[in-house]
Amino acid sequence: MWKAKPLAYEYQSGTRFHREHPMVRSKDPMWCMVMFDLPVTTAVERRNANGFRRHLTDLGFCMLQYSVYIKYTPVAGGDGWIVKMIRGAIPSGGAVHILHLTDRQWASTMRFINSIESKPDDSPQQLQIF
Repeated sequence: MWKAKPLAYEYQSGTRFHREHPMVRSKDPMWCMVMFDLPVTTAVERRNANGFRRHLTDLGFCMLQYSVYIKYTPVAGGDGWIVKMIRGAIPSGGAVHILHLTDRQWASTMRFINSIESKPDDSPQQLQIF
């Protein structure tokens, strides 16, 4: 029998709490999704937004949509450093959301292209090292 992994949540007030999530096993593969809305009205803001996108790709994220990036991690629990790296690179005025999904949750997503349902991408078979 597996034990559920405790999940930590942090809010603006700085308070933290943990709760057990019944769907997450401690060694389940995970997907980290980053969704953001960045200001792009001035040239400096556009440069900062593009720099943030490049930073995400340098961390190993792939673009799912223009402001939604995703990364596969074969083992859960290694996402703390990713959050720290993303938090340190957020441009001023930007809104960023980070969502962690299990591989099973990602596999249950529905994807439509031109009103036709397409099969979601499979989990990567191996890690690519550049």
